Amino acid sequence: MTAKKPMSPWAMPLVAVAILLLAGAVLTTLWWWVGQQSWTDQEKRTLARLDVVKVASGVALGGGGLFTLYLAARRRRTQEQAQADTNADAEARRITELYAKAVQQLGDAKAPVRLGGLYALERLGQREPETRRTIINVLCAYLRMPYTPPSDRTSRSAGGVRRPLLRDSRRRTGIQAPRGPGASASLVEARLELDVRLTAQRILADHLRPEGDYWGEHDIDLTGAVLVDLEMSDCRVASARFDRASFLGKCIPPTEYTGPARFVEASFAGPVAFSGASFEKWAVFDGASFGGRVWFGGASFASRAMFSGVSFLAADFRDASFSDSVFFAEATFDGGPVADHAGFEDAWVEVNLGTLNSEWPQGWESQLHSR
Repeated sequence: MTAKKPMSPWAMPLVAVAILLLAGAVLTTLWWWVGQQSWTDQEKRTLARLDVVKVASGVALGGGGLFTLYLAARRRRTQEQAQADTNADAEARRITELYAKAVQQLGDAKAPVRLGGLYALERLGQREPETRRTIINVLCAYLRMPYTPPSDRTSRSAGGVRRPLLRDSRRRTGIQAPRGPGASASLVEARLELDVRLTAQRILADHLRPEGDYWGEHDIDLTGAVLVDLEMSDCRVASARFDRASFLGKCIPPTEYTGPARFVEASFAGPVAFSGASFEKWAVFDGASFGGRVWFGGASFASRAMFSGVSFLAADFRDASFSDSVFFAEATFDGGPVADHAGFEDAWVEVNLGTLNSEWPQGWESQLHSR
């Protein structure tokens, strides 16, 4: 709410003078008018002049009353504004306290407490739209923190005894309990942390889908993040940074990018589905490696698409559309011959200066066509 400008200390004296001048002008005018009347009865003239004085006094009193009402209304509005400002400050402090407490929970050593912090941030974002940008940044920052996923194999404790214990006390001499966190404890902690990170990924995806509880179009920065079984189908983002990110398991990245999308030197361990993705700005995959099959079928690249130095196992670009320059310089296909492991059937290219200067995988120049 905009604060009202304080009243000048000269305002009240000036208003009082203006009211007196107005009353004096009314008195003078009416007095002169009565004097111009050709009344023969002196008593009527006197009564008329008394009425003139009453009218002038009424003007003075009325003006003073109106100004008094204005001052009362102004005072009331000032009080309401002050109360509104107080309420706004209290609400801002409450939001800040909730946010600080939730972020503090994310740094707790216990996984359930960290989960509670994530859900608290989600509730805060649902209730307070102005916090959503910050909350998305916090979720991305948490996922960027170093993380080693748990192994599928259960490890034995390194401090345990590897031979059967006998009842002979001489054979038990020197046996001690393992010290420090065992491998099993580390495995449990890694799995608990995985649950926390999967929850962070789900919250992020749930609120970037336009058909759900959409928080709007935001930038996301997951540079260097370790992402497990990422599922962001139908998500719409502005710019996206996944440089040097590690994608473990199956991966479905966001579907719509209204800003630049960067996957420079990203590592994809499993199958990846960019099917139907829309890249409105640059799409940069330089130096990325795909350890499983990747689908770009039906994807549209409205601006430059860069795949220089990308390591593919098998790639499917069927029905993809390219509207600007494309670069596959030094891209490799480890699964065998290019024609067997890179499908560009029915892909179409808009003929322009950019696409004419593009660099396609070897063996596909002649098969690309314009629609």
